[in-house]
Amino acid sequence: MLEDTRQNYEEGRYISIGEVGNAVVFVLVHTPRGSKSRIISARRANARERKKDYASIKAET
Repeated sequence: MLEDTRQNYEEGRYISIGEVGNAVVFVLVHTPRGSKSRIISARRANARERKKDYASIKAET
């Protein structure tokens, strides 16, 4: 999970990348709201984002 600093948002926004199901990679943008999170955007990751996700997983192992 990374903080989204591309713009000056009035709230903290975070970007999460991960697999759903069998190797389908999604990007989720969300903001905390109390004890919950509000989803701002969810979409399939593009090739660059998938490559970055797999590289970070490989670095952890």
